[in-house]
Amino acid sequence: MLNKYVPSMESVQTVSNKIPHNVDSSVNMQLRKEQMEISKDKMKTGEVSIRKELLTEEKNITVPVKREELVIEKSVFDSPSHNKSDVHTETIRIPISEERIDIYKQPVTLEDVSVSNHQYNQVEHVTETLRKEVPHISTKEEAKIMDKEIDKKY
Repeated sequence: MLNKYVPSMESVQTVSNKIPHNVDSSVNMQLRKEQMEISKDKMKTGEVSIRKELLTEEKNITVPVKREELVIEKSVFDSPSHNKSDVHTETIRIPISEERIDIYKQPVTLEDVSVSNHQYNQVEHVTETLRKEVPHISTKEEAKIMDKEIDKKY
């Protein structure tokens, strides 16, 4: 609000004491009042921050895997003759394998979070006391006033 000079009642009385008392002179007194001028200032009222937080979760999953086992069967024959020349030895090799679990993790987008600033208009009611100067006329002795209602106008 702009500061305007508003004289106090003391300064008005001081001015009236300096008025010369000539019958032919006219005196003007300026009456002032305060007017309300509204201005708005933008000020920081707070701050919001957004961040990502990493949560961990342990998952237990059952995965079926295959595994090979080597089975060797032995057959015994009851023969009357145990001739070593009838023994035939053969070696068989069988590859053995199994499945192993490999875990690959890759990020997947769950959701997008958007942050935006919205402005809303609202109305605030402001109350302020304004001052206004009004003339009060007092007479001494036999002073005559032409407009006797002037004191009631204000």
